[in-house]
Amino acid sequence: MIDKILVPFDGSVNSEKGLRYACWLARKVGAQITVVHVVNVPYTGESAVLHVDSLINVGQQILKEAKKIAEDEGCLSVNIELRQGQGNSGHEILVFCKEGGFSMIVMSATGQTALSHLLLGSVSDMVVHYAPCPVVIVR
Repeated sequence: MIDKILVPFDGSVNSEKGLRYACWLARKVGAQITVVHVVNVPYTGESAVLHVDSLINVGQQILKEAKKIAEDEGCLSVNIELRQGQGNSGHEILVFCKEGGFSMIVMSATGQTALSHLLLGSVSDMVVHYAPCPVVIVR
């Protein structure tokens, strides 16, 4: 049964498509949606602290946009989460999914950093391969 859907959201047009699809699905099955945005924190350095604050502010704005989209789509129940992690966003999404006991992940195939995905490895590819639940990829 699908009762909790996790939606990774980076503010890109593709992630909006994923969120809209998740809202449609949630309405059909009566599921709760949690939208998550991952802020990648630099490993070290004093200047990293200032950089992290600006990343968190941007992340909060992205999540405000996500909440508005979800409300416009008529989602029944939406939670918004900002996660901070080091390294791959896919890893943080997987950890959050396991911690939250989600029954499905709905995400886009490519987001804002599509070029870096080609060079460093795709977040969606990692999530698809290691998620403890079904994953729907929206294009």
